Amino acid sequence: NKCIRQVLARLLSEITTAITRGHSKPSPPCEACFAHSPVAQPGRGYPLPVMAPALAAAARLSSAPVRSVHYSGERRTPAGNATLPSSSANIGLHCLRRSRREVQSKAAQADAPAPTLQLRELPNSTDGLFEPADWANCFQSQNSELDCGFAEVEGAVPADLKGTLFRVCPGSMEVGQQKCLHWLDGDGYVLAFSFPGDGGEPAIRSRYVDTHERVAEQAAGRVLYRNTFGTQPLSRLNAGDIGLKNPANTNVVYWGGKLLALWEAGAPYELLPGSLETVGPADLDGWVAAGRCPSSTGSVELDAALGFGAAHTAHPHVIPTAEGASRLASWKWQSKVSLTGGTSLCAEFREFDENWAVKSGRELSILNSPMAPHDFATTASSYVLTVPPMKLNLLPYLAGLTGPANCVSLAQAPMRMYVVPRNDPDKEHLEIETEALYYIHYANAFDDGEETVLRGSAWGPEGVAKLASNPRNG
Repeated sequence: NKCIRQVLARLLSEITTAITRGHSKPSPPCEACFAHSPVAQPGRGYPLPVMAPALAAAARLSSAPVRSVHYSGERRTPAGNATLPSSSANIGLHCLRRSRREVQSKAAQADAPAPTLQLRELPNSTDGLFEPADWANCFQSQNSELDCGFAEVEGAVPADLKGTLFRVCPGSMEVGQQKCLHWLDGDGYVLAFSFPGDGGEPAIRSRYVDTHERVAEQAAGRVLYRNTFGTQPLSRLNAGDIGLKNPANTNVVYWGGKLLALWEAGAPYELLPGSLETVGPADLDGWVAAGRCPSSTGSVELDAALGFGAAHTAHPHVIPTAEGASRLASWKWQSKVSLTGGTSLCAEFREFDENWAVKSGRELSILNSPMAPHDFATTASSYVLTVPPMKLNLLPYLAGLTGPANCVSLAQAPMRMYVVPRNDPDKEHLEIETEALYYIHYANAFDDGEETVLRGSAWGPEGVAKLASNPRNG
């Protein structure tokens, strides 16, 4: 009875806190999101960690440290610490704003020609700083699916430019009359920019990823499922419902004839590369089972009965091999359900050739991991994962008050790095503790003699300390 009273008291406290913080208010655009978004990389949409509360505070940091972590044997030391000027958080934003075009399109009528895109330059800001008003249209729903060319092209399309660039992003900011509480809860919207290779006219095609959840919600005209960042049904109690909608909005990858729209907490969705029509969930030959949430009891039968599944990373990587061919390196994960408390993560790496044959694989168990790493890196010898210092309090989520992303927060503690051998299944992995860092994405990783070098975008100890002490963190 005492334990029950304590749980109820804590739950009441969480409800009061959630109401006080106003979880029902839409999250504002986050400057740090765009600052870390590699807009020039093929296939990447908005590669952000499932951690909206901490991101919102990052825009207020006065500096952005750039670090590269070198390690050899058991000794690990950070090196290459440099500090960018205080305006560095706006560099990426400024470049994006200056290169943005206003897009105007008209929905095709039955007796009208296919829509075309009219492009014109927006005036530059006189002060050269990021202006949130410039991004207002980015947070409006895209109501059209396009099949069109460019009405006007400046210059000439290179004759040897041939191929298709696939991109994905959240395309809808509401379902029916209900606004999304965060733009990353929006349904995935895939775009294909195709170049014929003969100097001819490039073409644009776009389609929503018709996940099972999107199809059901569009038919109902309202939100039916809970989302990672807090958007959830208003017409019912959500307590105890741990299932999450798969928006398929984080990344898109083309490999071995398959086009996959990815979200890091569920199964991939396959699309036809030409038409972008949705085929359905892709289990990759039974490797990634779709389910209500990426969890496991340790029993295949019980997992199936509970509707538990697995999650595929949103950021697989195409890597070279010594033989000159390429492979797709990827991993899936499940959180381990424990009645004794604590959190652990079961990860399994695989490498696929261009025929989707499995060429290698490794398993890894990560203890005390409240959330899955957002990205990973590969070298010729290893997979590298980093687990940031995080705290998890799932009571508001289980009580139906908010999404799981609002239940995690940064802690003032070391970051853990896992170095997993790729080519030696019998060799143990290394687990290393570093200073307090939070890596978002990795720019490069490589072996340098006996050392392995990891470079990426991270919040340094000063930033982690500020975020951990922020009263709105989490």
